[in-house]
Parts: sequence; structure tokens; C-alpha cells
Amino acid sequence: AQTDSKAVYFPFHRMLTMCGSACSFHQRLIENMVFLLADKNTRLMAKLEILSKRTLTQKILSLLSFEAQRAGSLYFTLPMNRDEMAEYLCVNRSALSRELSLMKDKGLIDYDRNTFRILRTGEEG
Repeated sequence: AQTDSKAVYFPFHRMLTMCGSACSFHQRLIENMVFLLADKNTRLMAKLEILSKRTLTQKILSLLSFEAQRAGSLYFTLPMNRDEMAEYLCVNRSALSRELSLMKDKGLIDYDRNTFRILRTGEEG
């Protein structure tokens, strides 16, 4: 963790069932846990989709497409630096930087630091 934190342990079955008084706090806890699990599942499915691509270019375009979709624009800021992006894609940072430069030269993307713009998906002829 980047900051000091504490782990709280309590019986799992107590989270999944409402207490006898059906308090709003318990209901909110269950809602939050379901939301967190759904969000984690969505992020893991996206990562699986990205990493299942065959080439590094396809992986990068897939990651950028997910982020563009989340931002609602083909112009967006990626919430990670190059080291984090390379780690996410399971590649060396130098290979990632080289591929990004090639993609920029081919007119697929444009970028400045963590701000990207998707110009073409690479699927066009």
C-alpha cells in the first residue's frame, strides 16, 4: 500500500445476510461489497481481453480503446505512466515505448506523455 492501512477481518457470512434489525448500515455494506466485486470483475475481464491480443500493437490499441470508451472520447488521459502501462501489458518499458513510437509514425495514435488520441484502430486497410 502507498499509505498506512489496516485490514479488518470479520465473518464473511455476516456480510451476506441482513442482521435481525435490517439496519441501513448493513444494507449499505452489502451494496458496496457487490459494487466492488462487480467493478473488480469488470476490470479483470477488460485486462483479460487486452492481454489475449496477439501483438503488442493490438494490446496497446485495446487498452487505449477501453480507456477512450471510459472517457467517452478518442482524446483522453491515461491514468498510468509508462512503467505502469508496461507492467499492465506485461512487456518491457523499452518495447512499449518503441511500439508507441511506431504506432504514432503509422498514424494510429498521437500522444504527449499520458494524453492520447486514437486516430485509427489499425483494422482499416
